[in-house]
Amino acid sequence: MINCMNRLILVCILLTRIVLCSAQKYDVSVIDELKRCDFNREFYELAFAIPEIYYMLETDTSCQEKWGNRIRLFQRFKDKMGVLQKMEYTFFIQKQREFLNDNSKKIPLVYDTDMTKTEVVENFGKIFLDYIEYPDQVDAACLIILLCSKDCRLFTEIQNEKYALWNYNNWLEYGFEEFRYYPGMSKKGNQIINNRMIDYLLNNKHCFEQELVHKSIVMIKSVINKYDEKISKAYINDSDGYTNVREKPDVKSSVLYKIYTNRPFYIITDVINDNWYKISLYDINEKIHEDGYIHKSRVRIVPKE
Repeated sequence: MINCMNRLILVCILLTRIVLCSAQKYDVSVIDELKRCDFNREFYELAFAIPEIYYMLETDTSCQEKWGNRIRLFQRFKDKMGVLQKMEYTFFIQKQREFLNDNSKKIPLVYDTDMTKTEVVENFGKIFLDYIEYPDQVDAACLIILLCSKDCRLFTEIQNEKYALWNYNNWLEYGFEEFRYYPGMSKKGNQIINNRMIDYLLNNKHCFEQELVHKSIVMIKSVINKYDEKISKAYINDSDGYTNVREKPDVKSSVLYKIYTNRPFYIITDVINDNWYKISLYDINEKIHEDGYIHKSRVRIVPKE
């Protein structure tokens, strides 16, 4: 009888943790990944796992020691850290504040320091280059600027520095895909952190008028579409040489723009109202068009490789 009661209590505890995790939007796979790496991720990445970090510290004393080690390591080298490291730390503080606004009884994971000052703009192209010692740091440098920058002039500074721009353009061409979608990133915890980061970038319109920011968003969208099995590449199938993209799935709806023959686009939903596809159209050298609808009779889907 006692053994049965103990088992029942254990099951109740496990169920309570699962329900709590779900209610607070914690993800178990992210928790597993953070445990595996002992919180050894960059601060701009940890900024997208703050709920999981709190949950781990509140439910596992061994995690408290490991998080303490992560912070102590950071504190030990903070005086030697450059502008980009300070930018990502400031971004972590920002995301922490947003979390604490909804969870006021919790104490901060890290505290504000004198590192959270106004960004340096002058000679930022050189600062960007100095950060990069290894190939994977190009990915980190570009993401830190896109995620954490508060001053749009930083992107102009990169464009004005030839080798900084060369590195950034290489990242646009293949770096993001190479470092964010290589096989080792296929673990679910890594994918979720990546997806949260990407969602933030796509929904944040900060500095969007900057050419490098625009190109970055377009590139990220195209990479997402390449790996999303639910999204298909397509072309128009229309003897007129173009077809209309409409605001709503209805022939009477307003025309947003036209798509011409040999111009690829992406189907982002299943058939709507029996006859319509919702589509996305963008090009790295053009503006990002508003998503719209094309009649399925005008669509030729490219088979998946």
